[in-house]
Amino acid sequence: MKKEFRLLLVVALLILATKSIDLQDNSQTLFDDSSYFDSNGSSNNSSSNNINSNGWTELTFTGPMQAQSNYDGNFTTHVWQNMAFPSPFLDNQSMSLDQQIDSQFGNEDGNLSIDEWQLFSNYSANQSLLSIPGILLDSQIISVNVTMQNITFEGAFPHIVGSEVNYSWYASGNFSGQRANLPLAQLSVSHSPTGIIHHPVTIILNSPVEYRYSPPSVEVSGSPSNFTVYYPSISSFYVVTFGDNTPPSSQLVTPSASHTSIDWVEEQHFEVSTSDAGLNHGVSCEWNFSTPTGSVQKSGKNVSLNPSNISIWDMGQTLQVISTCNDYHGESAVINHSWGLDGQAPSVNWLNATVGCGENDDSFAEENILNCDSLSIPAGTRIEIFGNISDDFTPHPLAIWSSDKTPNWWQEGKQISIIFYQGPQSNSFDDPVEERYLARNTSTNVLNFTVSDDAGHVWQRTWDVYLLDNQPPSVRPNVLANDIPVSSSHSAHEGDEISVTMNESFDDISAIEDIRWWFDLDSVPLEGMQNISWQEARYFSLGKLGGGYHWVNITSQDGSGNQNIEPYPLFIMVQPKAELDLQIIQVHRDESSDSSLSPNMVRLLVTIQNNGGQSGPFQLCVEKQCVNQTAVAATADGPGISTHNLELDLAYGADTTVMVAWFDANDELNFAEMESGISITREYSAVEKFAMGAVIVTILVGLWWRSKSANEGKSK
Repeated sequence: MKKEFRLLLVVALLILATKSIDLQDNSQTLFDDSSYFDSNGSSNNSSSNNINSNGWTELTFTGPMQAQSNYDGNFTTHVWQNMAFPSPFLDNQSMSLDQQIDSQFGNEDGNLSIDEWQLFSNYSANQSLLSIPGILLDSQIISVNVTMQNITFEGAFPHIVGSEVNYSWYASGNFSGQRANLPLAQLSVSHSPTGIIHHPVTIILNSPVEYRYSPPSVEVSGSPSNFTVYYPSISSFYVVTFGDNTPPSSQLVTPSASHTSIDWVEEQHFEVSTSDAGLNHGVSCEWNFSTPTGSVQKSGKNVSLNPSNISIWDMGQTLQVISTCNDYHGESAVINHSWGLDGQAPSVNWLNATVGCGENDDSFAEENILNCDSLSIPAGTRIEIFGNISDDFTPHPLAIWSSDKTPNWWQEGKQISIIFYQGPQSNSFDDPVEERYLARNTSTNVLNFTVSDDAGHVWQRTWDVYLLDNQPPSVRPNVLANDIPVSSSHSAHEGDEISVTMNESFDDISAIEDIRWWFDLDSVPLEGMQNISWQEARYFSLGKLGGGYHWVNITSQDGSGNQNIEPYPLFIMVQPKAELDLQIIQVHRDESSDSSLSPNMVRLLVTIQNNGGQSGPFQLCVEKQCVNQTAVAATADGPGISTHNLELDLAYGADTTVMVAWFDANDELNFAEMESGISITREYSAVEKFAMGAVIVTILVGLWWRSKSANEGKSK
């Protein structure tokens, strides 16, 4: 119990501090406390956050740190803090330390004498520590043999109990333990649960063991094998890992490893980026530049040289570059790459295309456009350009085409397909109608070709591209019925005056007066409408067209002779008149229905044709026997056909003349009739035949009896 109590005291004294203190490698020298406390003994550390204790701890690992290996080392700590903190070793934990000492080692007179302090100091110096409080390795207690030394009072005696004063102490010893089966050592550091005792921890490792990781909230400084970890303000616990060194890595930044050459004349910058586990401290790089005629060495991650200034080198040689980067422990990362020393731009041997070579040259042929100062190209025509390019070192130089034909247009490759269109100065459908009729100038564009190699050498050529008028007129007709545009709400009907207006038509370059026109109706040339002027073509009448579908084919030619390859097809749909116009086209007897009808009844099937574009009621009659029916409307596809039933009673006669009657749009009564020619004979059923037979027999018997009676009267 006494041993555990002593350990508790040491734990409270060892877990300290928040202020970072710079340590020299392997330093065992205690701090000059005067730099930390002012003349009154108060802390002058502005970062202490009112924490009245501070210090430092140092762990030196002298053995290997592989998994499951035994380790040993040295432990050192130096602590100073305010007397306001009680000692867990002494009684009365609610008191300050000076009150505890005055009570337990003094006479409780409110003053702390040097003798009382010496008693406390001697008592504490006799204690020993069996483990490092607050520090674990691989979650295991570190065995340690530590004694406390130099317990020093920072004020004057006698000391008035309760007044502010600081004291300090020093402790050191050896430790040992065994690593767990983990690839990296995990040093866990925890501080007082009260959050008032915090201090930095310095860890010294036996190279090539080095720092690897700590939480982002923890500040770490120093070298990979000698570093200090500072207490994070947001937590009272953190883990630091360390293990055997791994080689660094390096990556070429410039020149690009994808390039095959560098410029012979211009100064070249060679740079590598490096990374290393842990602190990435002390990675240094050496360069060796060599050609078949000699080598040059340089140091640093970023170096420069001008190849043409190296007298032992020649243009056209291959430069081999070796970069060797070493980490803190001497492990290396090597980059080996070669570039050609390029002093010449790429060569463009030929560029072939079917164009006009020169301004306004319409004699299109395959040309090497390298021989052309300018190009003539039909507007709207696809042009294929094929090229041949070579370079000393770059197998595939970068070939870029650009033009002002559209904003920011460019295309990559020595073979391209391109179309030029007339520019915004030409007539278009977006222009007001009257402005479309004006004569316009053809467009001129610029075509650029740039070829570059890996070394940055550039070959460039520019041509003016003259666009020839190559497009036929834009035909924009509209159909009118009785001078009203035909639309979904206004159809053309038989009897309407059909006309065509060409007002929205235009040509991109030619004036509207320079366009000639040809018109066909239903594949027949319209008389007087062949090769006519704009004034004649602008508005013309087709007269009254029959119902159905019609086509007006329009051919046009601009002032440059461009004619539409296929005539423009103008579709016209003419609907029948919006009226009833009925006729009877067929009447026949429905003999299949006789068995279902009453005696003396027959059924006629009458087919009605409506030539008008309106459906409506009509009356169907035979003599005085009539039924009301509705006719189907005709369309542009043909008349409306419908079949209707009419049942006749033979008692009213056998005349089979069929008649229809209807009112037209003017409320006038119209008639149509048809003599069917059907001879109506009623086919009687067996029952009907038996009844009729019985009647006939009765009549015959009556007649016979009557005749017999008359003969008997005469004989008398």
